[in-house]
Amino acid sequence: MPAYYHIPTIIMGFFLFGCRSKLILNDDGIFINSFFSFFNKKYDLKKIDSCKFANMSALGDFGGWGIRYSKKYGWSYIFNSDDIVTFCFENKKKVTFSIQNIAELKTALTNLDIYYE
Repeated sequence: MPAYYHIPTIIMGFFLFGCRSKLILNDDGIFINSFFSFFNKKYDLKKIDSCKFANMSALGDFGGWGIRYSKKYGWSYIFNSDDIVTFCFENKKKVTFSIQNIAELKTALTNLDIYYE
């Protein structure tokens, strides 16, 4: 098989390798969602109304993984975890993320004096 048949596969492999989502909570209460390594969306957690943790099924609640929409949770970033956190902001915006290490996030929220359920 000629080498040029493999080029789309190699490009797709690099694309999928770069499609990682990283969640960062800094000391100022800014929650950063880094997606594709160059899209950074910032959320100020000092402006939230509520923070809720829940357990879900990616297939049952969202129909799969990735950036998904659910009537129950709204737009969500669902990846390799069954645990989610939903932030409801003062402007009625709701954002949901799947979280792998809930205990670490709860500790960080407690240190920032942010109430969660």
